[in-house]
Amino acid sequence: MARSVILGAGVAGLAAAYHLQRLGEKDPLVLEKNPYPGGLAATMEWNGCRMDLGPHRIHTVYPRADELITEMVGEDLIVRKRTSQIFLDGQWMDYPPRAGEMFRKLGLLTAAKIGLSALQGKVRGLKNKVTGNPPESYGDYLAERFGPYVRELIFDPFALKVYREEADDLDVMVAKVRLASQGIFSMLKEAITGKTASAVKKFRYPKQGMGLISARLQQHIEKEGGEVLLGHEATRIRHTGGLVRSVEFEDPNGEKMSVEASRVITTIPLPILVDLLEPKPNQAVRDAAENLTYADSFLVYTLVNRKPLTPNCWMYFPGDETVFSRVYEICHFSPEMTPEGQSCLCAEIPARPADPVQFTDEEDLKQRVWEGFVETGMARDAECIDQVVLKIPRAYPIYRKGYKEDLGTILEHLSTLGNLISTGRHGLFHYNNSDHSLEMGRLAAEYARQTPEKSEGWYSKRDEFDRYRIVD
Repeated sequence: MARSVILGAGVAGLAAAYHLQRLGEKDPLVLEKNPYPGGLAATMEWNGCRMDLGPHRIHTVYPRADELITEMVGEDLIVRKRTSQIFLDGQWMDYPPRAGEMFRKLGLLTAAKIGLSALQGKVRGLKNKVTGNPPESYGDYLAERFGPYVRELIFDPFALKVYREEADDLDVMVAKVRLASQGIFSMLKEAITGKTASAVKKFRYPKQGMGLISARLQQHIEKEGGEVLLGHEATRIRHTGGLVRSVEFEDPNGEKMSVEASRVITTIPLPILVDLLEPKPNQAVRDAAENLTYADSFLVYTLVNRKPLTPNCWMYFPGDETVFSRVYEICHFSPEMTPEGQSCLCAEIPARPADPVQFTDEEDLKQRVWEGFVETGMARDAECIDQVVLKIPRAYPIYRKGYKEDLGTILEHLSTLGNLISTGRHGLFHYNNSDHSLEMGRLAAEYARQTPEKSEGWYSKRDEFDRYRIVD
């Protein structure tokens, strides 16, 4: 008997299955190739530590996502104070910046250059507004909002470090999604008034890690009659007459199986989805899928004999003095997640397929991370107890200029399959947070139930998700 099949047990896929059940379906099937649920919001265990795959926190403006989180882990939520710093020009400063500290530590000359840069950006922005030339690239946006000096000091090196692209080669959507602040003057206003739109001051967090949300969702889905098969990888999606008919998959032992599908909600990366379709899409669609760009993320976890090692949840490193771009210290999210007297820090290293870090020996990578801790003063007098490296493929969608055309080609083809809905961070090539993915899973389930064999309306909604904003 045909049933709904969900590809991917990240938060979007599990939310889709959960909401399908609430809408009357009892037996959705969720297939996940990894041996654990949660996707990018999973929690791992190592050396007595519980470790998220990168820093996560709960702060949402979406009531339905908040309701679901509260239902799943409400009794396990704790409230934490957000503290973060940036290591800039050899010095530590609060992030978001405080005007007095920034000018005091960087010096009056640098402060004057920042002010002049801001004025230059303001003039450029007004001129472009008059002539009807809105920014088209991330670099254009930065030049208007922050001016040339600040762009070169902070944002250009950080873009190259995180996205592995020059700012001028990135689409302006990067700024719209990632930069809540509207420029130097807005940043200074926030610093002086204490009212900020670019970062939260407090956040909620499950005391056993973000993976608890996915674990509880899996339990709920299975309790209500659905299935979540971990370690099961989809190998083919067969369709005829504009509808998906079946999904083929393999279990952890390589045994091949097939399930008749009434609908498919997929959250897997679009290049993988395109490759699974049978019959295959035309060459233009396959080329567009190959053109979509991602950055992998190497996560180097370091266990030390001091707790806490730093006063910060997050730390940012735009310069080239460290191999990592961001570090988070787990005990500041929940003290229960690390052993007594020990702390665990996660250093993130974004990398494209051809980057040297992809071919670096793990022991060398660990050493470079620890050296970065020492050189920036983070290590203090602590000793490194142990380290482990995890690689997250396709962690970050990269909005290169021209990506919208390639994405549009793919989604136009997917809209010809009436009962296939692609959603979530990977499924719509959309850089977002976990609460956004919960929303996208819910909306996909609701759309699939309301319009069971007509998916083009779903893909026309993709631009609505561009209103999602990442707030640090």
